[in-house]
Amino acid sequence: MSQYNEGDLISPENLIPQLSITSGMQVADFGCGSGHMTMALAKVVGKDGFVNASDVQKSALEAVKNKAIALGLENIGYIHADLEVIGSTRISELTQDAVFISQALFQSKKKEEILKEALRILKTGGLLIMIEWKKGSGGLGPPDDLRSSEDELKSISELVGFSFEKNLNVDKFHVGLVFKK
Repeated sequence: MSQYNEGDLISPENLIPQLSITSGMQVADFGCGSGHMTMALAKVVGKDGFVNASDVQKSALEAVKNKAIALGLENIGYIHADLEVIGSTRISELTQDAVFISQALFQSKKKEEILKEALRILKTGGLLIMIEWKKGSGGLGPPDDLRSSEDELKSISELVGFSFEKNLNVDKFHVGLVFKK
């Protein structure tokens, strides 16, 4: 039995209502991993919307694709990309209503490049939704020295060209931030 309750970890059911994601939107999921949020986003944007799921690991994308097929979701694109390279997603400029980055930035020493790619593909007024491991929260996740503080995440995002909008209520191990282009 886990030492953590179900409510201790990221829940799409808790997170999605806090976001301005609606039917028909174009959303990119950077570092989609297992597709946990990709599936939830695809359901919200519906058949008139689209989710571009990208990851550096081809095996992750294949697993996400299989999960989407099993759920009957046909509004997801699968992009093998190194998000640290601007343009690697091959998503056209100014086409996305939102970019979702969850638990991916801590893995990179080139956070600024990832955020520049998000800025490139977002429409003017588009949203950057960021979920990262909370520094000092202990428990699950990477060592604290790999985590960025909320202030560091805000600073780098604003340096790239985003404006901070609001905090999200995620869970006790994560910080959630929303920025606007």
